Amino acid sequence: MPGIIATKAPKVIVNNLVAIPDIEKRLEAFTRLANGAIVFPNGLGTTEEILYLLYILVNENNREQLTPLVLIGPKSIKSYY
Repeated sequence: MPGIIATKAPKVIVNNLVAIPDIEKRLEAFTRLANGAIVFPNGLGTTEEILYLLYILVNENNREQLTPLVLIGPKSIKSYY
């Protein structure tokens, strides 16, 4: 399995560093471990992460997982989100 090559060492506050080469597994891990999600406007990757988070949260099997989702940005992107 190929690894991820880091350009910088992790921040001091990182307790456990886990390299997950598969983006879908990475998004699921973030979603399941998160206490909540705050999203700032960015690009298509951010939109994909929002949609994946929503997919996890609306799935009937994840009824017990309560993860607040906060979308932050200027009023000009309100219709987009």
